[in-house]
Amino acid sequence: MVLTKLICNINSLLFLMSCVIMTLLVEAVVSKVKSEDLNIEEICLSCGGKSQEQHPLFEGGVCDDCKVSFPMVEAS
Repeated sequence: MVLTKLICNINSLLFLMSCVIMTLLVEAVVSKVKSEDLNIEEICLSCGGKSQEQHPLFEGGVCDDCKVSFPMVEAS
């Protein structure tokens, strides 16, 4: 019973931490776009960095690191 509560608390904490990290990432990307250091089309859809390749369906693309981690399916 105690172990179950501990696991639930750890999962809740990890979820909260991931939400905070995502919020900070989004705020950093919005700040870059607003300061005109980055166009929205140049944003990596995965990590928020500068994309190297345009996505065929969305504004933006993926950077080289994310392309390796999340390869896009080639349109046929």
